[in-house]
Amino acid sequence: MKKRTWSKDERVIYGGSLKAGVIRDLSYFNKTAKVNPQQLIVFACGLTSRDDLVKIQEIKKANHLESIPFYYFPGGVDYSQLGFASKSLLKMICKSIRKDPQGDQMMAARLEKSGDYTDLNLLKEMIQQINNK
Repeated sequence: MKKRTWSKDERVIYGGSLKAGVIRDLSYFNKTAKVNPQQLIVFACGLTSRDDLVKIQEIKKANHLESIPFYYFPGGVDYSQLGFASKSLLKMICKSIRKDPQGDQMMAARLEKSGDYTDLNLLKEMIQQINNK
């Protein structure tokens, strides 16, 4: 893989899905792309509500994004596109959350069946904020 050199004027936007609070392949990207953190903008998609600011802060911390612009978007899950192991794991997580009275019941509801929770207007908001910087 040829390494890319980024000019100081370029912004680099990286996005990925979440799995257990970790943004897919972000650590690999950071190791190989060698982007100046001041040029980097990161977004992630998952099943957490955008209103759950505590979990979103946990995602930022787990991915070492405290000083990097970060955007979170609700995504979805499509069980017809998942393999047996992934389906089984998500169903197990859902059951575990349901059993816990302190568990995130909204997350459990989203894990029970396929669903799309995306809102493209949120993407427009991110683009506007990036263009205004």
